[in-house]
Amino acid sequence: MEDPNKKIEQLESEMKSILARIDELKIEYTRKKSEVRNLIVRKPERHAPRKPNYIDEVLNDYLHVPVYNIGNYRLEVNPRVLYLDGIKIVSLTQKEVNLLVVLAANINEFVERKFTLKTVWQEVNYQNSRSMDVYVCKLRKLLSDDPKISIVNQHGYGFKLVISQPV
Repeated sequence: MEDPNKKIEQLESEMKSILARIDELKIEYTRKKSEVRNLIVRKPERHAPRKPNYIDEVLNDYLHVPVYNIGNYRLEVNPRVLYLDGIKIVSLTQKEVNLLVVLAANINEFVERKFTLKTVWQEVNYQNSRSMDVYVCKLRKLLSDDPKISIVNQHGYGFKLVISQPV
C-alpha cells in the first residue's frame, strides 16, 4: 500500500503547479486584454500624412481667389456660398467648392480627370473617380438655372466648364 504522506505531498505539488499555471494564465489574459483594448481604441491611420506638393499649391492658388463669376452665378470661396443673380442659393461643401474652383479657374478648357482627382481627392483610384462623377452631377444640377453654363465630359479625359456666349 502507498504511503498516505507521499500521496498528500504529490497532491500538494500538483496543486502548487496548477496554481502557478493559473497565475501565468491570469498574467497572459491581462496582457492580451490590454492588446485588444489598444486595437479597439486606436484606429489605424488610413493614409500616411501627406507632404505638400505642386498639386496642393495649385489648389491653394485657386482657393485664394475670393470670388469666381460663372455666368449668372457668383461663387464666394471663403464662406463657400453660391449665388445666382445676387441671391444666395446654396452653401457648398469643401469638396464641392474645390471641384467647382478647379473647373472655374479653367473655364472653357478641359481639365484632366487625373489632375482633378489628385487636386481635389489627393489620390487617383476607382472610388474617388466615382465620387468625382457624383460631385460633377451635383454641380450640373446646381448650375442648371443658367442655360449658358454646362459641364462637359470627354470620356476618359476630363471635364470642361463651358460658358457659351450669347449670340
